[in-house]
Amino acid sequence: MRYRNVFRGIYAKRSIFKGIPRNSYLAHLRSVRKTLLQRIEVDQFARSQKEEVYVLPFDEIPGPKVPSFIPSKYIVGPIQQAHSTGWFQPYEMLFTRYGPLVRVNGDSLLVSHPRYIEAIMAISLPNRSALSTMERKRRLSLPIRMPEYELDFTELSEKYADLLNFKPNHFNKRIEVASDQLISRMYYTRNLQHEVPNFDEELYQWGLQSMFCCLFSRDCTFLQDPIGNNEFGPKSGIYQTYQTFLNASYCLAEAEAGPLGRLVRQHSVANHIDVMNGILCRNLRTKYLALWRDTDKELQTDLVEAMILRDKMNSNDILTRLCDIVILGVNIVAHSVGFLIYHLAKSPVYQPMLHEAVMKADSDNLHCIDFMNYCIYESMRLIPPFPSLSRDLDRDIILHGYGIPKGIQVHMINEVANMRKDMFPQTTVFSPERWPRMGKEPMLPHNYQLLPLAPVAPLLHAHVSVLTAKLVKHFKFEYHYGEIKSGQLLAKPNKPFLFTFIDRDREGIPVTTK
Repeated sequence: MRYRNVFRGIYAKRSIFKGIPRNSYLAHLRSVRKTLLQRIEVDQFARSQKEEVYVLPFDEIPGPKVPSFIPSKYIVGPIQQAHSTGWFQPYEMLFTRYGPLVRVNGDSLLVSHPRYIEAIMAISLPNRSALSTMERKRRLSLPIRMPEYELDFTELSEKYADLLNFKPNHFNKRIEVASDQLISRMYYTRNLQHEVPNFDEELYQWGLQSMFCCLFSRDCTFLQDPIGNNEFGPKSGIYQTYQTFLNASYCLAEAEAGPLGRLVRQHSVANHIDVMNGILCRNLRTKYLALWRDTDKELQTDLVEAMILRDKMNSNDILTRLCDIVILGVNIVAHSVGFLIYHLAKSPVYQPMLHEAVMKADSDNLHCIDFMNYCIYESMRLIPPFPSLSRDLDRDIILHGYGIPKGIQVHMINEVANMRKDMFPQTTVFSPERWPRMGKEPMLPHNYQLLPLAPVAPLLHAHVSVLTAKLVKHFKFEYHYGEIKSGQLLAKPNKPFLFTFIDRDREGIPVTTK
């Protein structure tokens, strides 16, 4: 009631605005009304016993003035393209001027605050693809169901309930086996400059081999044997899987770059995902048959068995999650390891500290070394796996006192949140020691950086930790080329990873032996 009286008082004292143009007078009244509505909103939020909550409408969110007939995708797309080039920072300019929420026309919203990003990801559908391009393809396609294989496994799930509750280090041994194979190949493929020429491809092959072993308990030979005994021929299924992974990764990065890339690459993305789904479907069918036939055999305790027996997911949801893990997860772990080595090579003062921490740790606890975690958090802060994400809201939500209706496309800019000067002084400096002083706040980047792949985030973190620990044990890292950047999806580098790997048991530049 008192707010209504305030409005009446303002209108009653209209004489004080004599001489002021009508437009300025109306603008002043609108600002006063907005301020008072915000006070009402604060009062209602402060009183928990109130059932009604007053929020400002979506149209009240500040943003650039754009003609309404221009679709928002033709505005957000050029902004993404300009930001990825690195010439200037349009996102920082928008958030600095308009605040943590920026409205683009009537159907798009830009968000930068970590707390709001967590809230949006929390209301997303659980069984959906991590990227909008993959989710759009999934919705337009017929669901892949295998009802003849989805039998009643209640007896097995009750029998192996304890085995299916994985510990954090459950997959460490499998990751270590693949990491040892990668290091053996690095010793063989290094040149006289002590560099691994195709280290990017080696990381991709390591990630695929380790991930398939954790998913299906299959020892795939993505990493070629240095002696030459391998099944990685051009006509083999392993080689076709690897090429499908590379093509799908490239097309997804292009499609997520903007509306033009989405228009050009949407068909290619659908084709490559269909091929990958066919490969995964064959492996899933084999897993169903193994569970059906060998009921008395001990489980292999892999991730797919946990999805079938513990989570009781259907085949379509399993294939959706497997496609995300194989395409997105392998890219994330490969690029995260590469950029972590890059930052350690550019800041060699941290290498002895990390080596000492790794040597003191037990082989079963390589995933929980504190200083290793700090280095991973800092590297992901500087080069995030998901610089930006898009989501179509599945239901209404309240952010920053504004009501966001269902169907609005929200663009979450993680990269801006990682560069907040109030949280990270010297934002562009690789400084792992800042993390012990910050504590474990819910808005820290490592808690929401992998939210699109939250169900398997511990598995991805274990991959990065175990391989980095193995590499730190064997080598010192150096880098003698230009700066490596990444503004694209999944932290794809703009230059190849050409690192110098120096053996720790030798001084100077060692001689390569083959």
